[in-house]
Amino acid sequence: MSKKSFVKGAGILALSGLIVKFIGAVFRIPLMNIIGPEGIGLYQLAYPIYAFLLVASTAGLPVAISKMVSEEVAAGNHYGGYKIFRISRRILFFLGIITSIVLLVGSGLVSKIQGNPKSVYALMAISPALFFVSVMSAYRGYFQGMHIMYPTALSQITEQLGKLIMGLTLAALWLPKGPEFAAAGAILGVTLSEAAALVLLLGIFRRKKRPIFKDARLTYRAFSQRSSEDILRRLIGIAIPVTIGASIMPLVNFSDQIIVVNRLAPIVDKIAKIPFSLESFIQFINEKGIQIVPGLTLENMATAMPGAYGEYTKMIATRLYGVMTGGVNTLINFPTVLTIALAMSLVPAISESFALKDKKGVVDKTTLGVRLTLLVGVPAAVGLGVLAGPVLKALYPRLQEWELSYGKDLLVTMSVGVVFLTLVQTLTAILQGVGKIGVPVINLLIGAVLKVVITILLVANPAFNIQGAAIGTVACYAVAALLNLISVVKYTGMGFSLKDFIVKPAINTGIMGVAVYYSYGIIFSKTGRNIIGLGASIILGAGIYAIMLLVTRTIKAEDLESIPKGKAIAGLLSRIGLLK
Repeated sequence: MSKKSFVKGAGILALSGLIVKFIGAVFRIPLMNIIGPEGIGLYQLAYPIYAFLLVASTAGLPVAISKMVSEEVAAGNHYGGYKIFRISRRILFFLGIITSIVLLVGSGLVSKIQGNPKSVYALMAISPALFFVSVMSAYRGYFQGMHIMYPTALSQITEQLGKLIMGLTLAALWLPKGPEFAAAGAILGVTLSEAAALVLLLGIFRRKKRPIFKDARLTYRAFSQRSSEDILRRLIGIAIPVTIGASIMPLVNFSDQIIVVNRLAPIVDKIAKIPFSLESFIQFINEKGIQIVPGLTLENMATAMPGAYGEYTKMIATRLYGVMTGGVNTLINFPTVLTIALAMSLVPAISESFALKDKKGVVDKTTLGVRLTLLVGVPAAVGLGVLAGPVLKALYPRLQEWELSYGKDLLVTMSVGVVFLTLVQTLTAILQGVGKIGVPVINLLIGAVLKVVITILLVANPAFNIQGAAIGTVACYAVAALLNLISVVKYTGMGFSLKDFIVKPAINTGIMGVAVYYSYGIIFSKTGRNIIGLGASIILGAGIYAIMLLVTRTIKAEDLESIPKGKAIAGLLSRIGLLK
């Protein structure tokens, strides 16, 4: 797989990822405004459980399929690649059935453990999706192993469009029944969208069956084929450590669900800026249709009406949790669409070079992967941190002032983690490509343990409250990224360039950040319109960042030549002295 093909594959997935994230934002932002922070909190209590079981059943095998198929195709053995796919598809079919049943049957118990039984409806609604995605991941892994990226791209877009249309419609229709049913409606849209994406992939595979079977027949006798048992052993050998590694963050997110709401609820009366008052409590119990106890005061709420008081504090804690997971995390995860696409393309690309013992190819693709990651992660982190308040105000107009205030502080904190999160994804893919599958698992596990400890200690402290979870997340990714980088340098021979990896990104984004900060302030003061100030400052910042990439020679001619029409662009920039 050439450098140009690798960049093209990453580009296809990145473009589809941008479309997916845009559609996802179109879904998540109105969803937050339709069902409110409590509804989003319930949605987020269910979705990570689904994500964990999905990871447990599918995360490792698609990577194993992609890696093993890529190695067979590189050697010319198309039959061997197809045989790997068939065996994997059977495994994923049964795993999908098992995990769907486990979630459906255990939804009541899980919702009670989370501290909010209302999440049971959303958990039940998402359970069938596990089967659809499990089967779908076999096809995605196979196509990626053959360096055919568009089926994955199209299926991802189908998922998001289905979720957008069906999720928002069902959420709005079920909202009158209560936020728990609105959340269930939104998440049922996810299940239906996964079914639609699977149908699409089955259709694409059916169209490609003839050339796939032809290539398989031609290579059946030309190679010594592995036995099914040998393929199964290698699939499991690759899949298990990848699955363990991929399960770590969903498990940590699940621990957040248990820790955050349960640790926040007892201290909501001590947290600054929280609308904790007798008036809001009375409004809450009136909405629930509960009779007010005579002589109720702010001081005796907890003892006079303990049941209602417990629900009240959980509601406030769930709203805070919803601001972080449904609002802030959505923005933090947006830049990762590019690095996830890059990581998906890196695994088969580096696996191929590694299998062919092409050390230079491994180093070149590794270095390019890290550089591209920093080109995305660092400016995204600076931009989100500088424009935290305006971005939240523009996207979530229904949030109350106290929710916006907490959201801004959370976004500033977690924007630092964007750099580390994007690096973790890329460096993990590189290590998987060179066969060091267990190394990133251990590194992320170390970060995850630190995250849980920090969250437990800080969330129950009124001075930190929900910020404790954000600080723990940043620390987790920072530790994992640093350990992964050390491992990549060790196992690939990649040189660590202080100038390319630290100095240039700092200069480029530092100048961009200053320009964005002051331009927003000036434009907003002149127009009084947040949207205008935000849009203009983002455009200005993007332009300044692009210029700085050329001025500091961060972008090289060979980088541009790897993309479509890149040679013409590189030639033009070279003629005007902006590129060497």
